[in-house]
Amino acid sequence: MKVKILLAFVLSLALFSKISANIYTVTISGGNGWGTGDPGSFLRAVSDAGSNPGRDTIQFSVPSNTVTSAAWTTDIANNDLYIDGVSTLNGQPVTIEFTISVTAADVDIYGVNFEKSGNHCLIITGSDNSVDSCFFQVSGSVNNHALWINGGTGTIVTRSVFTNASGHSISIENGGGHTVDNCTTTGAQNVSIIVRGTGGNTISNCSTSGGNHNGIGLIAANNIVENCVSFDNRWAGIVCDNSLGGCNGNIIRNNEVYGNHTDLGTFLIEQGAISSDGPNTQITGNLVYDNAGNGILINTAFATGAVVQNNIVGTNSSGDELGNGWNGIFIWNGNNSNVQGNTVVNNGYGSSHNTQTMPDRISGIRIQGVTSGTVQQNYVGTDAGKSNAGNAFDGITLHTNVTGVSVTENISCYNGFKADPKYGAHGGGGIALRNGTGNNVVIASNFIGVHEDLTEGGNRDYGISAEGTTNLTIGGDNGSDGNVIGYSTNTRDDATNFHGCGIWLVGVSTTNTVVYNNQIINNTGPGIQIEQAAAGNIVGDENKGNTISGNEFGILVSETGTVNNTLRYNSFSCNTSGGISLQDDGNNEYGNSPLPKGIIISADEPRANFISGFAPSANAVVDIYAMDTNCPLECTDSVNQGMTMVATVSAQGVASSNGLFAWEYDFVTGGNLVGKENAIVLATEQGAAGSVNTSEFSICHLECDTPQNAQVNSADFNICPGETAAMTANSSGINPSGYTYDWYLGAIDPSNLVHSQIGDSTYSTGVSGEYIVVISSILDPAACVDTSTSGTVVLNSNPTIDLDPSSSSLCSGETVNIDANAGGSNLQFVWTPGGETSSNIDVSSGGDFGVTVTNSVTGCDTSGQVSVTEFEIPDDLTINSPDFDLCPGEIAALTANSTGLSGTDGYTYTWYLNLVVSGNEVSTSSTDNTYDTDVQGDYFVVISNDASSGVCSDTSSPASVVVNENPTINLTPSEVSICTGLDITLDADATGSNLDYLWTTGENSAIITISNGGTYMVSVTDGNTGCSNSDQITIEENEAPEISISDVTFCQGDSILISAGISNMEYLWSPSGQTEESFYIYASDTISVEVRDPSSGCVALDTLIALQSSEPKPIVVLPVDSAMCPAEGDEIEIIAEVTSNLVGVLTWSNGTVDENSIIADDTLEYWAAFVDSFGCEGVDTMKIFGECIPPDPELPNITTDQSPWTPIGNITPEQVLSGTFLVYNRWGRLIYVSKDVIPLWTGENDQGVECSAGVYYWIWEFVDNTYEERRYNGFVQLLE
Repeated sequence: MKVKILLAFVLSLALFSKISANIYTVTISGGNGWGTGDPGSFLRAVSDAGSNPGRDTIQFSVPSNTVTSAAWTTDIANNDLYIDGVSTLNGQPVTIEFTISVTAADVDIYGVNFEKSGNHCLIITGSDNSVDSCFFQVSGSVNNHALWINGGTGTIVTRSVFTNASGHSISIENGGGHTVDNCTTTGAQNVSIIVRGTGGNTISNCSTSGGNHNGIGLIAANNIVENCVSFDNRWAGIVCDNSLGGCNGNIIRNNEVYGNHTDLGTFLIEQGAISSDGPNTQITGNLVYDNAGNGILINTAFATGAVVQNNIVGTNSSGDELGNGWNGIFIWNGNNSNVQGNTVVNNGYGSSHNTQTMPDRISGIRIQGVTSGTVQQNYVGTDAGKSNAGNAFDGITLHTNVTGVSVTENISCYNGFKADPKYGAHGGGGIALRNGTGNNVVIASNFIGVHEDLTEGGNRDYGISAEGTTNLTIGGDNGSDGNVIGYSTNTRDDATNFHGCGIWLVGVSTTNTVVYNNQIINNTGPGIQIEQAAAGNIVGDENKGNTISGNEFGILVSETGTVNNTLRYNSFSCNTSGGISLQDDGNNEYGNSPLPKGIIISADEPRANFISGFAPSANAVVDIYAMDTNCPLECTDSVNQGMTMVATVSAQGVASSNGLFAWEYDFVTGGNLVGKENAIVLATEQGAAGSVNTSEFSICHLECDTPQNAQVNSADFNICPGETAAMTANSSGINPSGYTYDWYLGAIDPSNLVHSQIGDSTYSTGVSGEYIVVISSILDPAACVDTSTSGTVVLNSNPTIDLDPSSSSLCSGETVNIDANAGGSNLQFVWTPGGETSSNIDVSSGGDFGVTVTNSVTGCDTSGQVSVTEFEIPDDLTINSPDFDLCPGEIAALTANSTGLSGTDGYTYTWYLNLVVSGNEVSTSSTDNTYDTDVQGDYFVVISNDASSGVCSDTSSPASVVVNENPTINLTPSEVSICTGLDITLDADATGSNLDYLWTTGENSAIITISNGGTYMVSVTDGNTGCSNSDQITIEENEAPEISISDVTFCQGDSILISAGISNMEYLWSPSGQTEESFYIYASDTISVEVRDPSSGCVALDTLIALQSSEPKPIVVLPVDSAMCPAEGDEIEIIAEVTSNLVGVLTWSNGTVDENSIIADDTLEYWAAFVDSFGCEGVDTMKIFGECIPPDPELPNITTDQSPWTPIGNITPEQVLSGTFLVYNRWGRLIYVSKDVIPLWTGENDQGVECSAGVYYWIWEFVDNTYEERRYNGFVQLLE
């Protein structure tokens, strides 16, 4: 068996401190105010550690787990210190509620919970310090930081949590080379982690969220931010701010930044989730999504040399559609930036845009105001998996004087579909260049609206938009430079500004653009659209032609001022509306006149080896093409287009007789690359490319006969409504079967064409007007054509009739007038029956009546007919009733009587009150001739014949109904209620004549007297009319208040409360005049009270007698408080001294009665009370305390664990009220705590584990039974 021997020594605490060098335990919460602090305080531990050489440790054994200070700051100025903030009592972090300032080096802080209001939590200005696994919370209205690194180098902050800082969570203000790793910040009011100083810091694996500013801010050089998460901050996620200069060479890589700009305001630099305005910033491998502003922002002219590479912008790692609110990537004035290898999707859908329209600010990638840079190898609006994830407006935007930028090898698909409606329904497109952009800008080797495998990924309105650009290159000199542009989806519509084109060159400033070696395919609109005065551009050149197929038009040039666009060396195929179209004076519509065209191939060229034709201008360049074989058309079809250019010839310099300039081509000598059946040409004015116009493709032309002396003839140009004029177009010199006859009404305009027919020269019409016919050869309608003189068709009007009988119903014995109401001139009338010839007639019987009205000059006539029906009306109409005089509530039964009614027509009886006018009707019935009423007045009845729809009727004379009034009663009591035992009167207060009264009491007078509560009714009858009325009233009977007072006695010098004993009443006391319910008196008195119930007015009276003792109150006096030790057999006699003028009884707290003293044998509080014969009392108390003085402890000798060691010697449990026993090991760590009254120790720690042999330090503090605090300490040696 193992034996432990405990050897106890009594030594001072100072001796212990020297032995336990380098370990300091904080045991009290406070004591940190000034100087070196109190023993056991944190300040004392810091001071002691600074006095000791070597590395020191400060640990905490504070019961409250909180350390406070009256001072703002505690300074740590000595190196090589470890602060262990995990409590040795409970393993929880200790809370420090004051600022710690570390100016030393190699200070390591672990596990501390910093909570501070009104200042910083932790300030570090020394080098090579560390903060690990700490918690920070700083509050207050000023800009206080949780952790402020204000100098030094090499500080490491790791695994720490920062919440709700009123300033920065971490501020690195001076020094450099610091590391912040694996930390979490939330709710900071300023930038969560901010880096200033000399730079070279690393922030890694951190999370910054929910702040009122930026998540991470860099205002220094050569820092690294990597593998961090920054989200839901009010401003940006990560910012490089060069406003003070020197913020260069920072690296931001592999971070996740989302949900920022939660309160987006005026446009600022910080409105990029990742933002930099410093030079040479590297932003690589980041995941940036769901931010309200821009995703990545490079801003200001200082931000040169930025690298934005391999980022995913606009979606998360799961591929969800979580675009940023504005641009995905925005390079603003930062020259020589390289935007490469990024995936930029879903951006620009946010609701955070300014109220003005800014479609260029909701692009995937936006470049603005730069003179150099590259945008290459990015996925924009899609990804390697061909996802449909377009950006809201444009995929890539170059805006405001961008020059020297190359946009190459990008894939831009699905853009422009989801912009806010305020930007227009047309949407955006793949790549847009605007506002002065262009010089030395190259758009090359991109897939736009097309994936790399050439599958469809169309943008909405255009592939490339050049709006106000100069000197732009789209494609390049080599085939590999060309872009593939296709599948734009909008259907072209000028009214809605829809284009759906591959390339859009637009605006007066768009000039000197070259378009080389591109494939432009399958766009819903034109392959290339040039408009709005875009001039001097070149589409295609020798060995640099574009392939343009599957579009609406291959190239569309439109509008005045859109000129000198040279369109050569291109290949056209299957463009549904034509290869090249010049509209609305575009390219001056070069070659579009005279009709059919100024660029033609003669289909009747007689030479076997030649093709020939005409060009619109002298010395024009004529490009010979082979027709499109993929979508072949006739040579006369204007949609026909050239697929392969084979040769170029020049037109003659002198015009032919037709005003055009002849050209010819020997296709056999040229190698038979084209022939008579498949040749098609276009012409370009002589001159340098970009300074001359190119025409549409040609059509073929044949010889034909021209119609002559055309005119319009008809047998009768004057017609009546419903008739037609048969017209014939006559012309000499032609056979009608080979010509088209186009008939126009009013003028020759496409909108006025009313009939077109081949081989038929006739046309019939019922519409008046001037008719002209254009006769044209079907072989060459433009060359062989003649226009007729006009023929005028006159459509005369029929007379108008509006037959208007004075009534369609004829009452027996009356007449009706019928008027033709005819309009027109030279009119003749014939009526049936009867044959009258006037414009109107009178009829006295029912029947059908007709009239025919004829214009005697034109012969046009109109007929009409009307019917009149005859009806019977009633006679001798009267109103009868058994009684026309009524009382209120009675009914007069009225009956309408008449003669002469039809037995079949049916009649309606309408009753009126006072006047027969609309609104006075009181009853209408088609079955009942009676009406009951209780309303006074004159009544009329109107009987109308239903078959005549009420036209035929008769009205009676008036019958008067009189309604007499009942007597009025205003039953009035003299009081609204009655108190028990009193009387009141009731007055009927009736008006009328010869009135009779009858009460429910049997009385018959107008006024009666009552003495009880209850309900009373009176009936009053008018003796003249017999009309009567009644009324009733309920009188409430109330009881008087119940007063509860009685006689009282009280002692001399006392007062007594007098109360009526009932609340919420009105009171009047006498003789004092008091009006309260209760009050105090101080002398004998006879008192009366009158109590009135305010709700009923009832009153009660009562009186009491108050008698005060004539003698003073008794006085009892006990000895002063004393002390004794009952355990040692002590006793105390307590004697009571009583002073009283009256006899009485003395009672003690232990139950003793009428004894002047008692013996006290215990430590209690004792009392004695004397009550005199009047009932007055005197009392006194005395406390006896325990006082057993314990001896000093005697320390035991060596003992075994069967006899546990205790430091108390011969101190007994009764002598200890409470205490604490502590044991420390040689390193100063607390290992054992006991709250037992009698402490003992067997050599085990708090976990029951046997301790190793050695010397241990102990402290015993207790309160003894005299309430004195005692403290003993020493050493005990544990031997095995």
